[in-house]
Amino acid sequence: ANKLVLPKSFPNTFPLELCGGGKGNPEVAQCANAASQTPYGLEITSKQVIEICSNALSDAPITQCAMRSNMDDLQLIVQLCSGSQNTAPIECFRKAPHSFSQVDRIRLCAGSTSVAPVVCTDTITSPWIHRLST
Repeated sequence: ANKLVLPKSFPNTFPLELCGGGKGNPEVAQCANAASQTPYGLEITSKQVIEICSNALSDAPITQCAMRSNMDDLQLIVQLCSGSQNTAPIECFRKAPHSFSQVDRIRLCAGSTSVAPVVCTDTITSPWIHRLST
C-alpha cells in the first residue's frame, strides 16, 4: 500500500487558507488532521490538503478515499477524493469506460457517492440507445 506523507511543516498561512473564507468547520479540520496522521508514501502538499479537505463532511476524503485508493498519482487521488464520503469516486473511476480520457473519467466520478455515474454512462452508450436515435 502507498503511504501519504506530509512535509515536516506547512507554511504559516496554511490554517488561514484551510479555515478562512467561511470554510472553517470542524469537519474540514478533522480531514486535515487525518491527512497529517496518515501513514500513506506519497508526499502531499499543503495545497493538496486544502483541495481534498475544503469541502469535507468528515475525515472520509483522507481515511475512506485517499488511503484506500492504492493509486500512485497523488494529484489524481486529490481530484477524485476531494469532499468524498467513501471510496465511491475511486471505484467509479476504475469502472468508468476506458474509452474516456482520464480527465473525463475524473469529471464523471469526482464527488460521486456510488458507481451510479458509470451505470448511467453505460446505459446511455449501450446499443439500444443508438437504435432509438436512428
